[in-house]
Amino acid sequence: MEKLQSLPSAFLAYMKDNKVKMDSGSADVTLTDPAFEQANKVMSESITQIATGKQDPQPKLQEAENYLKKAIDAQGK
Repeated sequence: MEKLQSLPSAFLAYMKDNKVKMDSGSADVTLTDPAFEQANKVMSESITQIATGKQDPQPKLQEAENYLKKAIDAQGK
């Protein structure tokens, strides 16, 4: 347990002494097309039904993915 508590301080010390760049693995992109909001709406409205097993997730995931593709395509233009 003592080693686990020293880990954060060792990590911070290493970051201080070395050039470390943190990366979340996600891109810094903001989608502004209305289709992005539609994708979020589809997922937020269906998440409870999917989580409780009352709705098959595949159709809603496909619908949201289609909206996201549309938003990404619009962003590229």
